[in-house]
Amino acid sequence: MSEVFGYIILERKSQFLNRLKNYRVFINGAEQGRIGNGKTEEYEVPAGENTITCKVNWCSSNDYIVSANPGKKIFLKVGSGMKYFWPIYIVLLVTIIARLFTRTDPVLRQNFNIIFLCVLIPVSCYYLYYITIGRNAYLKIEEDVDNIFAS
Repeated sequence: MSEVFGYIILERKSQFLNRLKNYRVFINGAEQGRIGNGKTEEYEVPAGENTITCKVNWCSSNDYIVSANPGKKIFLKVGSGMKYFWPIYIVLLVTIIARLFTRTDPVLRQNFNIIFLCVLIPVSCYYLYYITIGRNAYLKIEEDVDNIFAS
């Protein structure tokens, strides 16, 4: 009897963002399991086209469609879709720390308030985008071309 199933190997890279939360894995609309930070899971899927989606809280990835061949493995990886998380996080942190040091001088404080708002507003909009309009791009699924077992 020939095999009628293919396999999806899904790797979740270890990342700071959402490190304490498991991603829920949906294949063809049905929840198949959860994947933790830095973990790899294998899922059996029917041969043919399959749709994979990962979710965390109310945010998710776009639907990723793969064509599974019987007995073959497809290597995918999932991670945060927020491209500029670390640079923005560092700029915000430096701005907040700098604001603490300008609290005593009234002239510096007034000028720094403008700079602080110029940083805070775009940073807030970036994060708000990913938890509202861009919530379906919060996670990103892609082919794992770096996997040594992928051919």
